[in-house]
Amino acid sequence: MKRGQNIQNLSVMPEDISRVMQLADISMVFDYLETTFHISTNWRLLYKNELQTQPRGISELEFFCKFLKEHIEPPINKLRMRDDTLFAMLRYLLKDRIEERRQEENFYRRHQHRDSRWSKGR
Repeated sequence: MKRGQNIQNLSVMPEDISRVMQLADISMVFDYLETTFHISTNWRLLYKNELQTQPRGISELEFFCKFLKEHIEPPINKLRMRDDTLFAMLRYLLKDRIEERRQEENFYRRHQHRDSRWSKGR
């Protein structure tokens, strides 16, 4: 990493996902993977073990996405004959929160612009 480079710039998570994903979602994702793709519950244990060995600078959510990208996504992509299964799946599981966040941002953007016009005219 170059001097002055922020660790946030190295994120593998797309911005729309990183804005709404929470620690509780990790369990939800494993539940979904176990139910839908019948992955072993041992993956959850391996994740927890590998998490303990990570440096402090990486968030648990970031590590979770890196873990899935390294261990879970490649075989699922092969089975489905697709790319980027991981983030498509996360967007599907978090779609309500992503949409809610998008609507909030649009609302604030519209109202902030409207408020700034009123304050300039006074």
